[in-house]
Amino acid sequence: MTLYWYGERGIVNALVTRVESLGIEGVKQLLGCVQWANPEHNQWISRITSATLVVEIGLAHFGDPDLIVVCRTEDGEPFGVFLEAKVVPYLYSADQGGPSRIQRQLTLKYRFAKALKASRNNRIIETPEFHAHYRRGAEGSDQADSCADPRQLAKPSVLAILREAGLYDVPSENFRFVAWTWDRQPFFNSPDFSKSSFRPLFLKDDGTEDWELSLKKLGWLGYQELIDNGQLTDDAFRQALRSMLPSPVPNEVETVDCNGPNLQPYNINARSSTQTKAKMARLESIAQQIFPLGKVQRLPGSTSVTLVARTNATPKVLIKLLPRDHGKNEYIKLGISASLNRQQWGGVEFSGPECIGGQPFFTFDLSGDEDNFDIAANAFAELADCIAGETQDEEAQ
Repeated sequence: MTLYWYGERGIVNALVTRVESLGIEGVKQLLGCVQWANPEHNQWISRITSATLVVEIGLAHFGDPDLIVVCRTEDGEPFGVFLEAKVVPYLYSADQGGPSRIQRQLTLKYRFAKALKASRNNRIIETPEFHAHYRRGAEGSDQADSCADPRQLAKPSVLAILREAGLYDVPSENFRFVAWTWDRQPFFNSPDFSKSSFRPLFLKDDGTEDWELSLKKLGWLGYQELIDNGQLTDDAFRQALRSMLPSPVPNEVETVDCNGPNLQPYNINARSSTQTKAKMARLESIAQQIFPLGKVQRLPGSTSVTLVARTNATPKVLIKLLPRDHGKNEYIKLGISASLNRQQWGGVEFSGPECIGGQPFFTFDLSGDEDNFDIAANAFAELADCIAGETQDEEAQ
């Protein structure tokens, strides 16, 4: 008999099957592959003597964790680890993952752990005060909760599994939260992670965020780290991995140099014609229909579309719209970042690269012809597909 695991769920299930076959040593190796933001707080892993694995259980308003590991050490101390798996880089999911974005899922599991200690009447439910803190969101964060009522879990069969697994015994300070992502290094080492919108929001009881305290709860797991372990992965895991990813880590992005001087913008409102302003507005509208809310930004001299490319996981300007030669011959230059290593977009060959804002872009000069709007629309759509790769359907689930 031949068994194939497919997709993100297949990868998780293949790993869990292998861990189970290795017993407690497998659990130690799995958690030992995690790179922790503060390793000194996780010396307990070597002392694990028993463990329970809970795969893809539904926690209602708190989401569906890919894996929960409930452990006890040799002195009987319980720990709980939530693992959230993505087949895209952390920052890509954080930037474009929608409701399933990685930082939101980690936040919900943290809130679940806090609510566990406030459970009552056969329900796990947040206190109204803690829920209110998340309704407001923390200072500088865009993660204010839209859920009008405290999040809760009340399904008896799920509560029974969690109780039998020993999750109720784990104190809040002993929960850990792991992002399992397609990256070369831990997400918390990225400079972009300093932005609160990209990180999970772990609030204290008074509603303030203590980031240093939060770090001891966070870990990262990479696909290459699992393979390098040598024991945790087998042919079934590698087959499932190949079904979703071209390699265990993203490829390095080729550096493309700018040719010629940096193109200088000018103030559109002050110097561009009414016709050019209308064309810019139309192109911006086309982009806004394709890309997530807030990614299309009008600047005084140009318009930028800032996204995370799946191949390099760093938020950057991938599209520029730049009016040129103000006057009767004014036109709009469309630039697409040369970091994507592709020169043909929307069915035409782009020129360049040219330097815009110090970065190289392949460019195409758009006139007012209707065909040029079609070229731009097709180029935007192709770019959206390009940076999403083949995981778009999986991430949307």
